[in-house]
Amino acid sequence: RAYTWAEKRGLTPSFSSNTAMMVPLAVFLANATEGWRHRNPQSTSLLERWYYGAVLQSGTRQASNYRIAEAAVNLAGYVRDTAEIEFEIPDITEGWVARLNPSDSRYKAVLAFLRWKSGRDLWTMEEFEDSACEDHHFFPRAMKSQNKELEKVADSIGNRIIVLKATNQKLKDRPPADYMRQLYKRHEEAGSLDQFRDLCSSACIATCDATEDVSEFFAVENAKSRISERNARIAESLRKFLGISTSTETVLDDEDDEEDDG
Repeated sequence: RAYTWAEKRGLTPSFSSNTAMMVPLAVFLANATEGWRHRNPQSTSLLERWYYGAVLQSGTRQASNYRIAEAAVNLAGYVRDTAEIEFEIPDITEGWVARLNPSDSRYKAVLAFLRWKSGRDLWTMEEFEDSACEDHHFFPRAMKSQNKELEKVADSIGNRIIVLKATNQKLKDRPPADYMRQLYKRHEEAGSLDQFRDLCSSACIATCDATEDVSEFFAVENAKSRISERNARIAESLRKFLGISTSTETVLDDEDDEEDDG
């Protein structure tokens, strides 16, 4: 049940190597009866925020038995109405997002969050649910020869978007200046440009207004700016999602921590 719950919230095997917090999650799901959930409708959103707060902490993948047991006891107490959910939330900033390494389980957790919150494929507008998804380099690594600055940020989360497997194969190394122009034109002609902008926003991708040229906005020479901008948007989205004021929170500053899954 815990794995099914997590997968519905973006944490599919492809986008999460962290299973440590499945134990306390399973404890909660086993003890939260339908009647209790009916009396506590806010529990779903609180649990979602608790879980993402947990998997975005440094070292959670290798969490100690004590840490896992402590979380399980807290969630069990919450179900018994004897405790509030305790949250430990990292101080998420643009720099925090930019520093995450692809080998870090938190990197995959952020990708899972983006998969969940965007919900649809950028190219086809199809829903991700029950569909094979992959992460795609928005500015392809092959473009590094055209912009040396891209080499430093090519693997940043700000340069990774979640798309359907078929879309990833279709786009391959196409520059975003090319296919974003095509998408803008397609949606403008179909009268669905606002919906497309909304989808980009949910994926934390900046969009240009009517006065800006799409090709120039997504040109390779602007790659570093677009990626930094998206890192900031991702951080803002995560902070908004995790911004819980109705419970105990501990904000952790793990700016210099880097978790290596290897």
